[in-house]
Order: sequence, then C-alpha cells, then structure tokens
Amino acid sequence: MAEPSTTGDRQPVKRSFRETYWYELGALADGFLKVLFVVGVVYLPAVVVVHTLREGVEFVSGTEPTSSYCPDAEPGRCTLLDEDLTWSLAPGAAMETTLKPSRPAIARGAQGWMSVHDGCAGAEVAWQIFADDTQVVSGVIRPGPPRELESARRVAPPVERIRITAHRTDTVNCTATFEWAEAKADVPWPVWPWHLWPL
Repeated sequence: MAEPSTTGDRQPVKRSFRETYWYELGALADGFLKVLFVVGVVYLPAVVVVHTLREGVEFVSGTEPTSSYCPDAEPGRCTLLDEDLTWSLAPGAAMETTLKPSRPAIARGAQGWMSVHDGCAGAEVAWQIFADDTQVVSGVIRPGPPRELESARRVAPPVERIRITAHRTDTVNCTATFEWAEAKADVPWPVWPWHLWPL
C-alpha cells in the first residue's frame, strides 16, 4: 500500500473572517494609493499645463502692447506663462487693441489684473474689455494696487476676439503706463481626461 504523499497538492490556507477583512482592505488601500499617485503626479500637472496654454491671448491688430512674462517673478519661478501687457498713454491719448484667444471655441470672457503704474501722479485711465461685440467688464483706474477683473461677465462661447480700449481722462502732463497683468481669456478648467485634447 502506497504511503500518502507529503509533496502533493496543498490545500489553500484558510483565513479567519478578520484576516480576510484586513487582507481585502489592504488590497483596496494599495489600489487607491496607486490611483492617487497617478492623479497627483501625472493628471493634475497635465490639467494645469493644458489650462494655462488654453488661456493665452495673441495680438491681432490695433495699438500693439509691450508684452512680458513674469516680470516680477524670482529667478526660476516663472513656470506658468503669465503674460503682462502694457501700453504707454500720453496726456489725452486713447488706444484700442484686438487679441485672439488661444482656444476661441471655449473662450467666454477675460481675466487678469488692471493697473496704472506709479510715476504719473494724478493719471486716470478709463478702460473697457469686449468679448467679440459684448462688453464684459469696464472701469476707471488710477495709480495704485492692481485690481482683479473679478466682476467680468461671461458670455457663451465661442469668442473669436477680445478687444480692450482705454483712454486718459485726466489733465496731468505725464505719460501713464497702463497694464493688463496676467492677461488671459476666461476658459473652463478641463475636468475629465477627454477634455485635455485638443489643446
């Protein structure tokens, strides 16, 4: 009679309910951490980059502004393309500039910060921004801290052109520097992966 084999098929180890519970919970936690890693390291940076590229504006016609990127940033800190547009306005001067959004199909307005640089005390600039033919925001600004376009109106896409006009309303005899800092089109954030393409 053959001896029973000690190297044959082994029966699976039976775990208690508690052991099985913690084992499954650990597997779920491991999978969740992997998903968080992909989202944090790959997806979120891609969302930021794509959104930044879609916010851009490009000069088309009119009074051409001086353009600069991150002029006040510390060395190595200009990672996003924050474009500042400036115009020099002599006493009584006016200007009009037309810009094109990077993604007209999803553009719905404008965003950024408006200011008049120090150095021309008493200067006053009245300005308006249009999305195509619809005025989305306007104001009057004097030298001082920049003011955010937080009250800018949104319109239904597409927006083919963004137009800004400005004129001096004061009588002081000096040239004022009018600035639209972080000049951008207002576009929605991409939420789902299929929103990332095309740029």
